[in-house]
Amino acid sequence: YSILEQQPARDFFEVSRETEAGLLSRVPHASGLLDGSFTKDTVFDPEDHRNHRKAEWLEEGLKKLEAIEFLTADGDATIGQTALKFVLSEPLIASVLPNITSAEELNEFGSAPDTADIPDEHLAQLYDLFDAGFELEPVTEPASG
Repeated sequence: YSILEQQPARDFFEVSRETEAGLLSRVPHASGLLDGSFTKDTVFDPEDHRNHRKAEWLEEGLKKLEAIEFLTADGDATIGQTALKFVLSEPLIASVLPNITSAEELNEFGSAPDTADIPDEHLAQLYDLFDAGFELEPVTEPASG
């Protein structure tokens, strides 16, 4: 569950309500797209699990990041912290399990609770953006020939 990947978690929320069970969320940074470390020039190491993804995944993800820049415009929180705050804004989420690969990320992500909550109007905007495919044109595969 993340800002960029809101399904299938949304389907689980109803089951969580019915069973009164909290949910654990993993990969809140959308395989690294929401930790602020990727650019259009990012190349994944052959051993990196993201290396199997097509280049369009990164290109589309960076366009989605542009669409949500309003979240960090005030500079009070990083996109990595905001990604955690988004996941934890859902009351049915009991805990979140981010991937942490450095001491810097541990410090940054660990201080996310000290940042301001995402305003309700911004949360609504994030849900709408997701539902609208972040208003991006669908990526199509080139015709093979």
